[in-house]
Amino acid sequence: MMARRLSALAVVLAAACVVLAACSFGRTPPVSYFRLVEPPCRSAARAYPYTVAMIPLRATSVYQQTAVLYGPSPYELDHYSSSRWEATPAEMVTDQLQGYLQRCGLFATVTRQGLATHPDLVLQGRVTRFEEDDTEGGPLAVLHVDLQLSCLLTPRVVWQGRVEASAPMQGHSPQEVARAMSVALDSALKDVVARLVPALDQLQASGGCGRP
Repeated sequence: MMARRLSALAVVLAAACVVLAACSFGRTPPVSYFRLVEPPCRSAARAYPYTVAMIPLRATSVYQQTAVLYGPSPYELDHYSSSRWEATPAEMVTDQLQGYLQRCGLFATVTRQGLATHPDLVLQGRVTRFEEDDTEGGPLAVLHVDLQLSCLLTPRVVWQGRVEASAPMQGHSPQEVARAMSVALDSALKDVVARLVPALDQLQASGGCGRP
């Protein structure tokens, strides 16, 4: 009798273990979210009297999602499971670029209110890379952005170019991607300002955008 009770108890315990195991395998791991650190900016050596409308940056579909990406080969992009950016790369770079230019005081204003405010200049572009790159002798956070600054009322292009920046990572993890990408972003934004200044000097020397 006792043996039968022990046997039945063993069956019940075994069934409970199977149920618990199934539940644990079915659980979705918690998601971790990452953001870019806002880079500091010293006030620009000179301010230009132009108002700028910042158009949200475009990107291919892979950069219009919040997955933290890495490239194990030149032909492949994968992502860290259960890790996400707080917004899409295109949205984050747009916000960081607008905020950086406004804090630096390079322009009179830099807004996201569109063309209805009748700005002097329009800044737009496209994010072309935003990922961990494991193919160039060690993990790097890589950021590429194509930008164009143009006059609103005339077809004049004040400046356009591709900004490329990267920063080494200390190991493979989404935390390291976020840290190194923030370093790369700082470098990229400084490069943007350095390349805008001579173009704006030339614009001002020629009398500005002029009339259509």
